[in-house]
Amino acid sequence: MKFKALKYNALKGNIQPINQGNGRYFQTEMMFNFECMNLSRIVFLIISILFFGRVAYLQPDEYVKKSELINKTPKEIPTFQQAGYRVQERFKDMSSDSFEIRNFKINYRHNPKNALYGYDWKVEEMRPEGVLTLMFIPEGLFVMHNDGVVKEMTQTLLADQLDPGSYFEYLRSSFLLEEVVSPFISAPPEEISTRDSNSYIILFRKTSEDFTQKLILDKETYRPTEAITINYDDELGLQQVQQVYFSEYNQDLDLLNNIFSPEYYKNNGYSYKLLPVEKEEEEEINPIDVIKSRDLLFHYPFLNEKGDTILFDKNFAGYVLLDFWYAGCAPCLKGLPVVNTLLEKYPESTLKVVGINGFDLKNKAFVSAKLRDKGIKMELLFAEWKLIRDLKVNAFPAYMLITPDGKLEYLPGGAEDAIMTINSLLK
Repeated sequence: MKFKALKYNALKGNIQPINQGNGRYFQTEMMFNFECMNLSRIVFLIISILFFGRVAYLQPDEYVKKSELINKTPKEIPTFQQAGYRVQERFKDMSSDSFEIRNFKINYRHNPKNALYGYDWKVEEMRPEGVLTLMFIPEGLFVMHNDGVVKEMTQTLLADQLDPGSYFEYLRSSFLLEEVVSPFISAPPEEISTRDSNSYIILFRKTSEDFTQKLILDKETYRPTEAITINYDDELGLQQVQQVYFSEYNQDLDLLNNIFSPEYYKNNGYSYKLLPVEKEEEEEINPIDVIKSRDLLFHYPFLNEKGDTILFDKNFAGYVLLDFWYAGCAPCLKGLPVVNTLLEKYPESTLKVVGINGFDLKNKAFVSAKLRDKGIKMELLFAEWKLIRDLKVNAFPAYMLITPDGKLEYLPGGAEDAIMTINSLLK
């Protein structure tokens, strides 16, 4: 990358930018003529050296004005319509030490008739077992599977809105360029810093010590070429990274009329089925059957970090505090060290603290090692997601207490509230 440097002519008293090779640095040039200098000029030169030398050394190259950039980007977004992109996603969850790599092809276009989004979009994911295609158009959501032998297409009429947590909505928010750019448009200018190179503009957005976004825009088109999101828990050393790389492809290779056409797939051998819209019943928050939940816990074959099967001790005479958490939950990670302090205050014969994780079973050794390195000493047990669902745990972190007489209680609030409850019982 080439960055601009500052060139200062002390005699003429002007500053002009110059291009200076590769690398991120600045250069200050001074030309002196001591024969014609009086004391005032010497003082002026000393002040200039101190001031401009400091500017040249300390100031980053941010000659792209944030306000201009933020004002320009929304105006360019309409040009993204009828766009085609190849996308590669690299994702590393907090519960993993390796990246998952996935490849997609994205098409979308402005369409006011699509009441759900205001545009149509289609994403094709190239998987080892074949191609999965998702298409949102006014007629509904179409899902196509092609494993090279069987070709299937299903249609679901679009409801008023999609569940934001659904797989389809996750892909849309990750890959549609409006969604990639919009966090930088809506953010206050003070949250955004910029860097400039010959071909790209790099935007940084840091909303907290734990969360950072980076967006790289092509300087000519203002279209994204790369988007990076980093969620980092400094205390426990866990990091979640999502990197998305965009590259345009020549849509002339595909007939535009076929890109969003269900008939195209029907005519190419795809079987077709219309699916009914499933209406999810609202679940009551924490509908608790304490006897059933207790029995589930007492009979469930948990796994510890070493892969050993662990069963609860039904005959334990003290209290057992259960902390429900998972590695991708920032509040959970903040609460673990807080609850862990109870182990230093009460003997194990009086209180046991157990962390229950129903999300990171496959990566239990990696996650546990991170926690152990940071001094988390509580017992860590891992389970399938089904147990968490059956226990009706629907917010995290969550806390339960098993009393000495075998009763199970849900504890409201967070880690500090759980500690207050324990302290009041064991005072």
